[in-house]
Amino acid sequence: MNPIDVQNVSFAYKGNNTVLEDISFTVQQGSVTGLLGVNGAGKSTLTWLLCNMLEPNQGNINILGEKLTMDSDHIKAQFGVLPADDPLIEHLTVEEYLTFVGRLYNIDKKLLPGRINQLLPLFALEEFRKKQNRHLSTGTRRKVGILSTLLHSPKLLVWDEPFNGLDPIASATLKELIATLKANGITILFTSQVLEPVEAVCDAVLILDNKRLMLNQTMTEIKEQILAANVQTLEQLLVKLASKMPETAGSMRDMSWLKV
Repeated sequence: MNPIDVQNVSFAYKGNNTVLEDISFTVQQGSVTGLLGVNGAGKSTLTWLLCNMLEPNQGNINILGEKLTMDSDHIKAQFGVLPADDPLIEHLTVEEYLTFVGRLYNIDKKLLPGRINQLLPLFALEEFRKKQNRHLSTGTRRKVGILSTLLHSPKLLVWDEPFNGLDPIASATLKELIATLKANGITILFTSQVLEPVEAVCDAVLILDNKRLMLNQTMTEIKEQILAANVQTLEQLLVKLASKMPETAGSMRDMSWLKV
């Protein structure tokens, strides 16, 4: 069983604004997959579809072996979702918020405090335990959001831009955490505009471009393609493959007013 199985999925917002067209891919059990693409490529929309926050106009999405529908609460209870915008409850403290999320997942009241105590040190958040979310920095909010997805022992994690706003130490910690979760059999799909972590931790890469899935390869295949394309990094390969790369050289030469 593949934890994620997407077949011929298309989606358009109202007004016939097609965002995704005929998308198909699978994610293997216990793997880490990076979902990439330029701004507006449809990465967040695809994660919303995977999390049942939106319904596809056509095609099927199977999560953990079952077809995903608006009534699939028992499936959704088995995965952790990290939105891109950190929708924390502002007036709650970090500890209160994690307790609230844990209760939503019906975690035993006797177990929940222990899990929170185990998770907070991962990102050195003990000192923020009693601090309200409204007073947290962007990076700290991200850390709290990540931890909130782990409380209920999920089988699958879908994270939208988990590295956004993290400092180098937190980023290194997250990469280590991802490796640990993978070793424990948890499947992870995450989007990222930061490509270094993708190269460091992913087993496979999906690249969206112009509404379609432009590339679906293992990291080994990606490395071979990097060599074949005569580039050095995943970022350079993505730029080379993207269909919307602007012609900037001439306009940059004309910006003589931007100098000291």
